[in-house]
Amino acid sequence: MMITGESRPSINDCRLIDVPAHRDARGVLRALQSGDGSVPFSFDRVFFLSDVPLAAIRANHAPKTSHQLILPLMGSVEVQMEDGRQRTSILLNDPSRALYLPPCIWRILKNFSANALCAVLASGLYDDEAYYEDYEAF
Repeated sequence: MMITGESRPSINDCRLIDVPAHRDARGVLRALQSGDGSVPFSFDRVFFLSDVPLAAIRANHAPKTSHQLILPLMGSVEVQMEDGRQRTSILLNDPSRALYLPPCIWRILKNFSANALCAVLASGLYDDEAYYEDYEAF
C-alpha cells in the first residue's frame, strides 16, 4: 500500500534516535533490536554502505513503504531529506545517534568521509519496485 496525500510523512517525522549503550570495563556495547522500542519499526533487513568514493551519491530515491534507520558506524555521511514540500540535511558522524526515515521521504546520501561505514535497518525485504526512483513521480 502506497502512502499518498495527507497521510504522506513529512520531514518532521524524521528524527534522530539515541542508540542505547551498555558500558563496562570491557568497552561499550550498542544494540538495537526489533520489538524492544529502540527502533520505531520492525526491521527485516540490514545492509551496509562502505568504500563509497568521496564524490559519490547513494540512495537518491524514496522507499514507498519501507521505514529505515541509518546508523553511522564509522566516519561521517550527510543525509539530505525531502518530502516534496521541505528539504533539510543532517551530518551523521556519531554511532550513538541514528537517523529514522519513514516511507516516502526522498533521501540522498553524500559527502561520505574516506572511512565511512553505515548500517541501514529497513522494514520489508528488498524489492526494486518499492522505490520512487524518479523524482518527478515522487
